[in-house]
Amino acid sequence: MCRCHQAGQGIVEYGLILAIMVVVCIVALVFFGDQLAAILGFIASKV
Repeated sequence: MCRCHQAGQGIVEYGLILAIMVVVCIVALVFFGDQLAAILGFIASKV
């Protein structure tokens, strides 16, 4: 195997990890978005 193939494989792996992290963040925002907005609004009102 040449080094360029290994480098390409590494880039694809990092891309997949990044894509999974993005999906997890979006799902978390969908489920906890209202609660997060309430907490941030509470903090903003106390400042």
